[in-house]
Amino acid sequence: MTKSDSLAKAYQKTLKDIELVLDSILPADNALDTAPVEKKLRARLIHKMDEINDLLLEKEKNYSVLNNKLIASKKLVSEKSAQIEELNTQIGEKENVISNLNQTVKKHEKQIADQSSQIEDHIEDKQKLKEALETKTNTINSAHFIADSEGELRNKAIIEKTGGFLGFLGRVNTLNPELDKSHLQMIDIREKTTFSLNAKMRKIEFITNHHPSSYELNESSTGTTVLTITNSDEFWRNSNFLVITY
Repeated sequence: MTKSDSLAKAYQKTLKDIELVLDSILPADNALDTAPVEKKLRARLIHKMDEINDLLLEKEKNYSVLNNKLIASKKLVSEKSAQIEELNTQIGEKENVISNLNQTVKKHEKQIADQSSQIEDHIEDKQKLKEALETKTNTINSAHFIADSEGELRNKAIIEKTGGFLGFLGRVNTLNPELDKSHLQMIDIREKTTFSLNAKMRKIEFITNHHPSSYELNESSTGTTVLTITNSDEFWRNSNFLVITY
């Protein structure tokens, strides 16, 4: 039984009780003509009760409408709750997937960082080896050159007289093992293959040892001599110094 049904029954009972009271206090129907006041009062009460009845019916109708809306609302809320629960479940699953992916990414990031560090170390080692190789190559391909008069080379302590008979006969010019390299020109034997000597060819004397087949000497019309290296490996085989006097 609904709340509306209970109210309706209560109203009907109250109405009957009022009618019984009216019947006991008002004259009978055949006497109403002589009692117009009582008749009018009864009519007013009956009219008022009709208004109350109409009002109750209207309230019952409104209640029914609201009750139906409430039922529909509860159903909608239930459906939405189910949807929200499903969404929460999906969100939880997605969060787990994202968490796993983040862990995988962090793992790979560490691996990448380690590999990058190793690569950088290899690059650094390679660069050091390259620099060392370049230094070694430059050293191998570097030579010291000077050409000047015998007196000048002696004054600079680049050459000295050694050997000979009795300390003076047959002495020859040789390279001073303690010479100061700053007096000599540093050259790259891969690039420097010709030398202009300010003397006639007959006065040219090699202090350092170079195989004759590895070079050529050509005198110019101006009285200078041009030394041309024709076989670099052979020319520099015995010494990385080229010292010439005239």
